Amino acid sequence: MTHLNKFSQTDYVWAALLAVTVILVTTLNAFNVLNAAASWSFGTLTITTFGVFVTLNLLFAFHLIERWIRIFDLPVEKMLWTGISAAIIGFLGSHVFSIMFYYPNLTNSWEAYLDLRVGMSSFGGIITGAVGAVLALGFFRLNILQGLDALAYGFVGGYVFGRAGCAFIHDHPGTTTDFIFATLIDGQLRHDLGFYEMWLMLSILVVFHLRFRTRAPAAGEVMMVFFLIYAPIRFLFDFLRINEPRYAGLTPGQWAAFAFILVGVTCWVRQLKQNKRDKASFLPNDEG
Repeated sequence: MTHLNKFSQTDYVWAALLAVTVILVTTLNAFNVLNAAASWSFGTLTITTFGVFVTLNLLFAFHLIERWIRIFDLPVEKMLWTGISAAIIGFLGSHVFSIMFYYPNLTNSWEAYLDLRVGMSSFGGIITGAVGAVLALGFFRLNILQGLDALAYGFVGGYVFGRAGCAFIHDHPGTTTDFIFATLIDGQLRHDLGFYEMWLMLSILVVFHLRFRTRAPAAGEVMMVFFLIYAPIRFLFDFLRINEPRYAGLTPGQWAAFAFILVGVTCWVRQLKQNKRDKASFLPNDEG
């Protein structure tokens, strides 16, 4: 089996949980009844809705990575350690990136670096997580592009749950609007960018399964598809953000998105050239 069009019972369970989550968040969002403060206390332990979604994010991401490894016959232990390395470095890197570019007034505060509540940056996590993955893949002597494809597949799926958590706590409020999907945040109808990105990530995951349902992707193709879909839309989304620092008129996320677009287009052009060379190599020679 070298494609994604075959599912285990565990896959169906996760698919059902994903569908229920998206439908629930969308329904509650439509009626403006999402409870940002929902939590449960068990003695000294407090569990928040956002914490639950973050946990689901990680579990589903690693389920998808393991699924990709199994389908495309990659070394299991080495790839899982690569995923763990990427997750840890990406998590810490997203926090540092957030302070450096979104809260530059806190760059000299060690307390800010130790307080993860200050902020996280998705692009910061992607960039630093990718660096961690490349280092691990190099250490294990694995194909870097194939390894990054597996992680991209897991990241996109897991982030559907992550952004569902963002939608629950409304931590990415946008400009005021009368748009049909506007969300009541602090008494005003606004774009909820976390909610929008939940649907964006779900859409990209569907594209992955449609594109690779009957064939294996070329090395780096999954990452390319992710960049070409996510980065342009995220670039546009950031125009709706409020209270974001701007550098030459653009948010840090928009500058990162621009870089991702360039990488995605470069990969696309290279793949087109490779496909052209492959087709040419199968043409019969005219020997007169």
